[in-house]
Amino acid sequence: MKRKYLLFLILLFINYTALSKQVLTLATTHWCPYTCDFKGNANGIVGDIIKNSLLNHGISLTVQHFPWSRAINLVNSNKIDGLLTATPEEAPNLLFSDSPIGNYQMCFYTLPESNWLLKPTLNLDNNILLVIQDYGYGEPLDSYITENKQTVMTISGDDSINRSIKMLSLGRVDIIIEDKIVIQWALDNKNVSDIQIREAGCLKEQPFYFALSPNKKNITLMKELNETFVEVNKEFSRVVKKEYSPLIINEL
Repeated sequence: MKRKYLLFLILLFINYTALSKQVLTLATTHWCPYTCDFKGNANGIVGDIIKNSLLNHGISLTVQHFPWSRAINLVNSNKIDGLLTATPEEAPNLLFSDSPIGNYQMCFYTLPESNWLLKPTLNLDNNILLVIQDYGYGEPLDSYITENKQTVMTISGDDSINRSIKMLSLGRVDIIIEDKIVIQWALDNKNVSDIQIREAGCLKEQPFYFALSPNKKNITLMKELNETFVEVNKEFSRVVKKEYSPLIINEL
């Protein structure tokens, strides 16, 4: 009888633990190595750091990958809890962590034979720039995109970074823009390694954040997690510096 009662208590404890553990589902896009495919981790540098941080709060993390526009729409429509990485310009309706996860830096790329360079006053000189739908690139480029649609081409959907590099190589566009570490990852790891491109200047570093749908439960959760993101930021900086320090540069 005692053995049966003890077994009952063990099963009750296991069920209580399973039920009490919160599951948080976050959407992201394939922005490697930040949110995918970093040293065997399918959720990237950020996904790995956030997962370990949330576990300390009894929260299990699930990450789902989508084209960026769809990821934002799913969170805005409350079908997913939040975004693994985002900027306020990309999703202004969401609830953002006080501290950024880290910084990213967008750089312009052309084919080697191009002479175009980024100048203090942004001017594409009639070149066609390729951008990804709903990306937040930071100023002054976000405003430039809005005001100069005749020289900007937009793509959406899956595998957008590799598609951008291929479109540049085929001469369909003249300039592409992406974070320097992301471009290097693509050239090192995907089927674009034989394509030669040239860096033509970089914008200032911009912070990116952890974001949740702004319901009552998530407002409480974000208050609980905000202190954690100070340490998340430190760990992100440590990993990026260790793995990619030759690529960390200042803007032109």
